[in-house]
Amino acid sequence: MTWRFAAAVGWTLLIVALCTLPGQNLPGTSIVGADKFVHFGLFVGFAVLWLHVTRNGRTSAVRNVIVAGLLLAGGTEIYQGLIPFHRDPDLFDALANTAGLLSGVAGYLFWRPSRHPPSSGGHDPTSSAATERPPKPTRPD
Repeated sequence: MTWRFAAAVGWTLLIVALCTLPGQNLPGTSIVGADKFVHFGLFVGFAVLWLHVTRNGRTSAVRNVIVAGLLLAGGTEIYQGLIPFHRDPDLFDALANTAGLLSGVAGYLFWRPSRHPPSSGGHDPTSSAATERPPKPTRPD
C-alpha cells in the first residue's frame, strides 16, 4: 500500500467518522453556515487525494473520483437521516460536498505536477524528452 492510497483511505474514513458523530459533540460557532466550509474543504481533500493516488488526469480516473465523491456526498447525508442519534440530513451540506468535490477535481487538473515541469533545471525522468531517442547520425555522401 502506498502512502498516497493510505492518505486517501484515511481521509475518506475521516469524512465518514465526522458525519457519524452526534451533532451535539461537534464544536459550535457563531458564524452562520460555517459547517458548509468544513463540508467543502473535506471534499476538496477527498478529490485531490484520490486523484493523487492515480497520479494522472485521465478521463476515467477523474470520472471515477467524481462518481465516488458524489456517492459519498449524497450517501453521508442519507446515512445521517438513518442513524439513531441526532444527525439530520441537509441538502445544503450535500451541495457544499459536491462543490468541494468539483473544485478539488478542477484544482488538481489545473495544478497537477505533469502540467508544471520542475523549475530547478534538473533532469526529469518523467518528461517526454527523457524517453525520446536522439536522432541517428547521417553519413555524408
